[in-house]
Parts: sequence; C-alpha cells; structure tokens
Amino acid sequence: MRRTRPLPLYLKRWFDKRTRKTYLAFRKRGHPLVPLPGPIGSDEFWRAYNAALKGNAEIGALRSVAGSVSAALAAYFSSHEWAALSSGTRGSRRAILERFREPYGQWPLRQITANFLGAYLETLTPHAARNRLKALRGLLQHAKHDVTRDLKLPKATNNRHASWPPEAIAQFEAHHPIGTKARLAFALARYTGAGRSEIARMGPQHIVDGVIIIARQKTRVVASIPVHPELRAIIEATPVTGVSTFLVSRFGKPFNLNGLSTEFREWCDSAGLLRKYRLHGLRHTLGKTLAEHGSNPHEIGSVLGHADIRSALHYSADVERKAMAQRAMSRWIKGGR
Repeated sequence: MRRTRPLPLYLKRWFDKRTRKTYLAFRKRGHPLVPLPGPIGSDEFWRAYNAALKGNAEIGALRSVAGSVSAALAAYFSSHEWAALSSGTRGSRRAILERFREPYGQWPLRQITANFLGAYLETLTPHAARNRLKALRGLLQHAKHDVTRDLKLPKATNNRHASWPPEAIAQFEAHHPIGTKARLAFALARYTGAGRSEIARMGPQHIVDGVIIIARQKTRVVASIPVHPELRAIIEATPVTGVSTFLVSRFGKPFNLNGLSTEFREWCDSAGLLRKYRLHGLRHTLGKTLAEHGSNPHEIGSVLGHADIRSALHYSADVERKAMAQRAMSRWIKGGR
C-alpha cells in the first residue's frame, strides 16, 4: 500500500476549481497567510517556507498588542457573538477578517474610522465590498467601536446562480445514467433543493417515514422534504458506497464541500454542459419549479430551509410577473388595436 508523506507543519494545499490550479500557502492560526511556490520539496519552496516559518515566529508577539485591530479580532473570534454564527458564515468571514488583519492588524483600533472604511470599500467590487462590510461590522460592533453605522451596503447586481432548463437536465441525465454516483448527487440536489453542505452529509439516517429531515447549515432551519418518487428510485438503484452519507469521494470518505463542488463540475464538464450550470443552480431550479406549480413563498421556503420568507419571494415573483404579462398581452390582443 502506497503511503503519502505528511505535509510540512502549517502548510496548506488546495485546488481552485475556477483556475484549475493547485496552490500552496503557509497558514498558521492567528498569523498572515503566506503564498508559497511549488512544487513541494523544491529549493524555491523550502526557501520560502523557512522564511515564512521564521517571519511568523518573529511577528507572533506583536499580533495582540492591546487596543490593536489584531487584539480586537482575537477577542471577537472567542466571543459568544462569533460562536452564534453558522459554521459556513464563520468560515467565510474569518477569511475576510484575516485578509484585513494582514495590512491593518497592528493599527490601533481607534484609527479605523468611517472615512477610512469608506475609502477602503471603494477599492473593491460591489459584491466584495458588501461581504467585507458585513464582516467588519460584526467585528466593530463587538469591539464597541462601530463606525459603520452610516456606511451603506454597496448596490450589487444579482448574481443568482443559473437555473437548469429542461434541456440541460436532460443532457446531464443522458450522460450519467441511474446507478452512477453522478446521477445520485444530481438527484439529491434536484429533488431536495439542499445546499452542498447538506448534500455532502445527507444519508439514510435523514430519511424518516418517507421524509428527508435535515437542518440547513447556513440558516439552521430544519427542512422536512417528502422523498420524491424519482429520488427514491435512484437511491434504491445506486450501489451502496457510504455508511453515514449517500455520497463518498473517490477515497471512500464523505465529501468535503470543495471536493463535492470540484467533482460535480467534472461530471458537468464530461456531459458537455456550460460552466454556468452548477450544483447550487439546482436549488434555484427547484424553487422555480415549485412556484410554477402554484406553491407560495412560505411553502417554497419550508422546502428550501429559508429562515426569511424574503429569500423565497423572488421565485413566486418571477412566475407572477410572467403570468401577469401573459394576461396583459392577451387582453390587448383580444381588444384589438
């Protein structure tokens, strides 16, 4: 049996599905992330790695100066407010705040003013600025230094994931027949509307009396979804590969989130689908389908596990606009010129 060598201390390696490249970085908790050159073991890698190891040790004592941004972050990360956030939100916001810590961690917190943050956010795209402001607002509110009260969230265009039209669904299903892992993953997303974190951990234990009962990781809302007959048939026709989860990676273990996204992208690519069709788009497809069959926002939100009905409104609104447009044009056509 082939053994893999353990990675050097504090070395992180990950695959970026957008660039299709593997990246290396020195990442020690509470310290800046330092990109490293590859491949692992090369002279360039060891020079950069040793410099990062030495540099992180030298700045460690400086990162928690009382009254600094870094000290405020350390207190925030150990607070009840931070623990109350969902694990997904903590993960995304920690990454944002750690990037902010790198250039500004040594600054006294009092130097973080509304004017400074306004200028800082203007250098970012609207979506990035919205996410940064939300993360920084949580930090500053905990530190009793909320200078974001008068800052408005930048307007951003809707980047809703593309829904899957019938022809894209048929194309995927034709390429991945019932019984394959790809088809099972597709069916779990299509017939439950679950996010990737739920799909990755969904297993037989979540089905009780013909109903899938699972909590959304993001909202912590428990969704109770009757098992669709098509999904039941696909589950029964797929060879058992996991014990606690329906899906397992090529290594025989439950998927992590990035691993599931990467493999699903590969399944879509092999089926010849455009890159805009993604796993999360099937969640939007189900919301749209439910609206087209007469479901109201409360019903759609119950299936998708929304904590706020406003998240489900756009599905029914889209369908209602289409119906109203048809009625308006029909009246005009019948009434003549």
